[in-house]
Amino acid sequence: MLNADQAQAEAYAEWLKVQYEAPATLNNRLVQVRKLYRLLSDGGMYQGDAFEQTHGQVNPADRRRPVYTQQEIDRLLAHGNLEEKLLVLLGTEMGLTGPEVLKVRFEDFLSDGQELQLPGRSTVIPCPTELRMTLLELRQQRGEQPLFEVKLLGRVFNLEDTSALRAAVFALCKKANVPYKAWMALRNYAGIKMLYENGDGRLTAARLGIGGRQALNPTVRLVKKIEGE
Repeated sequence: MLNADQAQAEAYAEWLKVQYEAPATLNNRLVQVRKLYRLLSDGGMYQGDAFEQTHGQVNPADRRRPVYTQQEIDRLLAHGNLEEKLLVLLGTEMGLTGPEVLKVRFEDFLSDGQELQLPGRSTVIPCPTELRMTLLELRQQRGEQPLFEVKLLGRVFNLEDTSALRAAVFALCKKANVPYKAWMALRNYAGIKMLYENGDGRLTAARLGIGGRQALNPTVRLVKKIEGE
């Protein structure tokens, strides 16, 4: 162990490929062994840089991004109640993050639900018809009566934290017989859909509330991958 050379390091990397299918796990193990040998080197017990020269597997972000399929989204919408349906649409149509969903308020929807303006977002996001109708039905179900000046205010969802959000999505997936994926899978679906519809990377990045085109590159690669299938 204290005399590890390049050949042994490469052999260890090959062994990891057999043991671990996921590139991320393999790469993490190599990071750990590099740290070990740095500590051994700092302690004067090892001389060399074999593991520093040993590389893991390429693990592009787009390959690590889960996405719900159109069929899965259709099932979630078909089996969800109004609140669950709105939850899905805010992810798949608006591309909201989990924390944004937790904080979204009825008053954030402008012009009778035609637009959504979130605090901290410079871009107003247009609301598609299905979302507007679902929002209207939910308002009515909860007792809103605009003619009598009874309007709902405050948070749309009574979810305390991201754990509660995950639990809500998991319960819906179970009800719809759809494999559960993280909230990001709904947001990834939104990014792909937006790029298909407008073909504008900057506009899509703005609507998703991300830094710019570079941050959108994994989603762009996902689109290209889908088109190539």
